[in-house]
Amino acid sequence: MKKLLFPTEFGPLGAVAEDSVVYLCNTFGWQLELMHAVKESFLMTRYFQVESEDQKLKSAKQKLEETAESMQAVITPGVNPVFAKGIPESAILEAAKDEAVELIVFGTKGGESALSAVFGTAVNTVIRRGEVPTLTFREKPKQMGFANILVVLDPKLAATQHVAWAAYLGGPGSANVSFFVLAEEAEGSAHLDAVASVVTGAHLAVGEIHYNGPQAANPLDMMKYATAQGCDLMVALESATPESESDGTLSDHLVNLSRIPVLSCREDHRRPTMG
Repeated sequence: MKKLLFPTEFGPLGAVAEDSVVYLCNTFGWQLELMHAVKESFLMTRYFQVESEDQKLKSAKQKLEETAESMQAVITPGVNPVFAKGIPESAILEAAKDEAVELIVFGTKGGESALSAVFGTAVNTVIRRGEVPTLTFREKPKQMGFANILVVLDPKLAATQHVAWAAYLGGPGSANVSFFVLAEEAEGSAHLDAVASVVTGAHLAVGEIHYNGPQAANPLDMMKYATAQGCDLMVALESATPESESDGTLSDHLVNLSRIPVLSCREDHRRPTMG
């Protein structure tokens, strides 16, 4: 059984992604692992507020079960509620591994640095450390599915998992797949030929190709280009061992800046399961 993990706070962030989660599960046959993680209070606080803490956990579990039942009515492959206590990002990573999910979907706040008051830096940590790709939504899409996808292509990274995911997610909508190449044409064209075959092999069209030249990658430029092209999904690939995370990875910046959904992959992530 293919599975998708959806961590939610039962608030505005979860609401941003919920309709897309329903669409993805029904379209690609993913069972939904609906997750809610409760951050435990400090020991001193718990000592004096045991009853209120227990009530908080009970209420959270009840809300999770009610939400799972509601989503079960509209998700054909099924819904499995997953409740966890502890640090949200650690709980999410553990659940993704235990449930053997293929994709993690978040609703995010975006903005400066913190993605949400609920998860804090959980989204960024999951993107960097997770064993599967992460799809983030900052706004509710105007329509379901992906018809115009922009793939950020770095010739220094030979992996093509992110291109395979772009082709997979864009398949139902016969998406147009464009490329933002982080190199001059002379350097990037050979690598582009190899990855473009992944798109054409999925019977999708290769769209616009933008060569960024020798200058350093600027996530803001990528976002502006994607917006100008009318893209409804951006796809980025990270190294399995990024040189530095102190200033944030490319995916960190795209997720924080972009109002367009972002699919973040790493070199060591698996390709999507077909069928």
